[in-house]
Amino acid sequence: MKTQLMSISKIFTERLLRIPDYQRGFAWTEKELRDFWNDLTQLEND
Repeated sequence: MKTQLMSISKIFTERLLRIPDYQRGFAWTEKELRDFWNDLTQLEND
């Protein structure tokens, strides 16, 4: 797996990220943020 650093700007302009409607009002704790970050780091390119 190839890894590289990307800016937040590049992530949001070159990738399609969708947040489900049911999560838009959800307040995340540190645990949810950590789980989300772990999910992002495990995504494959393309």
